[in-house]
Amino acid sequence: MAFNVNLNIPYDLRIKEEPLFLKQWIENISELISWKDIETCMNNPTLYGLELIDPQNRKLPFDGRELHKEKRFLFEAFHNGHGMVITEYGNYSRKTKELLNFFETTFDVNAAIHVYCGLSSQATSFKIHCDAPTNFIAQVEGQCHWKVYNERMSSLLDFNKSHPSDVNEKDLTVAIDKVLNPGDGVLIPPYQYHVAMPMERRISLSIPCWRRDRNEKPRFDRNVYSLKL
Repeated sequence: MAFNVNLNIPYDLRIKEEPLFLKQWIENISELISWKDIETCMNNPTLYGLELIDPQNRKLPFDGRELHKEKRFLFEAFHNGHGMVITEYGNYSRKTKELLNFFETTFDVNAAIHVYCGLSSQATSFKIHCDAPTNFIAQVEGQCHWKVYNERMSSLLDFNKSHPSDVNEKDLTVAIDKVLNPGDGVLIPPYQYHVAMPMERRISLSIPCWRRDRNEKPRFDRNVYSLKL
């Protein structure tokens, strides 16, 4: 790879998984994404899956087909303080495929790359929430304040029906409270509550990892082939 992944997990994954601050864990991370790449994705929303987050931390109800028709609105909203998520960035380039290949060969997972970005500290992210897969966060540009909490949602609940949007921080205790600089990151176990609070213009990568079912086909072929014309 053109960049090095220094992923040293200091505990045995067979017996536990807990939140972990990752200091400078991806070298040359800026080679994975730039604002020019983000501009390309914004001009092709049906290919890369875009979501907008308004200043009240709410996801706007647009899908890729609608944003393809409303690209001017997408750019205006982004410039006016909305945050943005690019959900299908994993297939963007050879380098993103290499990063996915690292996770899918190191662990027994299928992985993806989501981009979170905004042009100022006003471009907020989601409220305190949890996600079903294990998530690796990598800061690419700017600073972002992260909190990861000790508490998790129970797996006895239906995640899609019970996913909370109004968890009160007073009911939680903090496991990680860090400002991430470029190259830093965090590991967030499944269903673990967390929140990101951008401090300035920023680009962050989220790498969700879903455990494969034992009957599932082998991992995706992330190789890049040539037509040999």
